[in-house]
Amino acid sequence: MPHFALSIALNPGSTPLNQVLTELLLLMAVILPVGIHFVLAFAAAGIPFITAGCALPATKRTKAFRNKYGQQASKLAFILGVYVFFVLLGGFLLLQQKYPESVNFWQKTPIPLIVFGSAFILAEIFFLLYRGVWKRMKNFKRLHAMIGFLSVLLFWAGLYVCLAGFRHFILYASEPTLDPMLFFIPPKQSMIWYLLPLTLSLTLTTGSAMSGFYLVLRRNRDDYGRDFYAFAYKLVARWGWATNLVTLLCLAAIAYVQRIYVPALPAAFPILVSTGVFAAMLLLSVLLWFVLVFSNAPLRQRFVLLLQPLFSMIGLTGLLTACYLLFLR
Repeated sequence: MPHFALSIALNPGSTPLNQVLTELLLLMAVILPVGIHFVLAFAAAGIPFITAGCALPATKRTKAFRNKYGQQASKLAFILGVYVFFVLLGGFLLLQQKYPESVNFWQKTPIPLIVFGSAFILAEIFFLLYRGVWKRMKNFKRLHAMIGFLSVLLFWAGLYVCLAGFRHFILYASEPTLDPMLFFIPPKQSMIWYLLPLTLSLTLTTGSAMSGFYLVLRRNRDDYGRDFYAFAYKLVARWGWATNLVTLLCLAAIAYVQRIYVPALPAAFPILVSTGVFAAMLLLSVLLWFVLVFSNAPLRQRFVLLLQPLFSMIGLTGLLTACYLLFLR
C-alpha cells in the first residue's frame, strides 16, 4: 500500500487539509479495484438469498415472474462466483510472491483454513445443486428455497471465519498458533460482532444492485416482456432499499460504539471522511431505490439500476479505506 497513507496518519496536524484530502483520494483510487472485487464477491454470496426469498411468497399471478427473475439472477451469481474464485486464487499466488510473511501466518493456522475452505466449497456445492434442480423442483419451491438459503448460510459462515481470522492476524501476526479458538469465538467486546452484521447485510445490498444491473444488461437478449421487467425492477428495488437501510443501521451501531475511540486516533479525519463516503453512497442508494419502488413507470427508471453498482463500488471502497487506516496502516 502506498506511503502517503502513512503521512496522513502520522502528520495529521502538520499536513494542510487540501493535501490530506488529495492523499486520501489517491488512497481510495488505489483501493478501488479491491472494492470492485468485494462488490462482485458479496453479490455472488447474496443473490441466492434474494432468489430463494423471492420464491417463498409466490402467488399464481407472480410465480412465473419470480421464477424468471430467480433464474436470471442465479445465473449471474454463478458467473460472479467462478470469476471471484479465480481472482482469489490469483491473489493468493501474488501474495505468496510479494508478501510471503503474511502468507506464512495463514499457513501456520491449518484448522481455521480448513474450516474457511470447507465452508466455501460446501456453499458452492449447494449453490450448484440449487441451480441444477431448478426445473425439477418447480413443484417443491419451499424445499428448493431451503437449499438456496443453506448455500448462503455456508457462504456467510466462511465470511465469519474470514473476519475472525483477520482479527487474529491484526492482533497476533507474530504468534499465529496462539489460542486457535480465537478464530472462531472472538471476545464478546470484539468489533467483529459489529462488523459481521454489516458484512452480511452488504452481501444483500450488493446482490440487489448487481442483479438489477444484470436485468437491464440482458433486456434485449432475454426479453420476457414489459410486465416482467416492470415487476422485476420493483422487486429488486424493494430488496435494495430494505437491505440498504439495514446496512445503515449496522453502520450507525458501529459509529455509536466507536464514538470515543476513533476521534482520538491520529488518522481520525481521513477515517471519518472515508466512512462518510460509504454512508453517503448508502443514502443515495436508498433514495434512488425509493424512486423506483414508488414509480408508476418503472421501465423509465432504468438509470436507478445502472447507478446502483457504481454506488456500491464507491461506498465499499470508502469502507475499505477506513478499515485500512484503522487496522492496517
